[in-house]
Amino acid sequence: MKKLLIGLSLCRKQVYDRDTGYYHMVGEKYVRTITGFGCFPLMLPPIKEDLDIDFVLDNVSGIIFTGSLSNIGSSHYGEIDEDSDSNDLDRDLTVFRLLPAAIARGIPILGVCRGLQELNVAFGGSLHRQIHEVPGMLDHREIPGQEDEECYAPVHNVHLVDGGVLHKAFSGRTEIGVNSLHTQAINVLGEGLIVEALAPDGLVEAVRVKDAKGFTLAVQWHPEYHWWDYPDSKCVMDLFFNACQEFAEKKES
Repeated sequence: MKKLLIGLSLCRKQVYDRDTGYYHMVGEKYVRTITGFGCFPLMLPPIKEDLDIDFVLDNVSGIIFTGSLSNIGSSHYGEIDEDSDSNDLDRDLTVFRLLPAAIARGIPILGVCRGLQELNVAFGGSLHRQIHEVPGMLDHREIPGQEDEECYAPVHNVHLVDGGVLHKAFSGRTEIGVNSLHTQAINVLGEGLIVEALAPDGLVEAVRVKDAKGFTLAVQWHPEYHWWDYPDSKCVMDLFFNACQEFAEKKES
């Protein structure tokens, strides 16, 4: 079978202070993950209404909605935008067109960190903008100055909800260890989303779409980082890429 194309959502960012224009960017770890599973990454630029949704969905066998340094604009869930320098309106407006269209087609989807938050907002949910400032919640941010190997190592467990996709994939285990590198997080759960995992403080850490046509899972942690070193991360990535393979085979038949 031909090599599968896996879509990757990109961000739009001005890298330098001087006027050098904007760059379309994605973390290398996502590219390495896709090629590591024998697939090819199709970069999906944040060009809003200029992104040809049908062309993308006609050709991909799955999409990863990636993590990012940027935040989702809070106006998308009914609040006043703050910290606009950290927002990425172009990505927001691109993803909120692409995500529901991909779900409607049954294309396998994996949301990672920002990708989880995008899925929640797309289904009418809201976010905490600074989860560490919410009374009773853990500080889910990375520790400044740490090397990647430390930042992306598991720092707390999540409880896997009984009967969920993750619970079944992990052969009935009730907890797995995850990393934590985020400030935004789910506040009000979007309508039509099912909770898959919870942090010790009760924060929703993973969701799926109820009655979705295809595989649709999103997690707050980063299973893509060095998944080959972490069996729990590999299990999540295997779930997604197996779904992509099955989708491609059905499409070819």
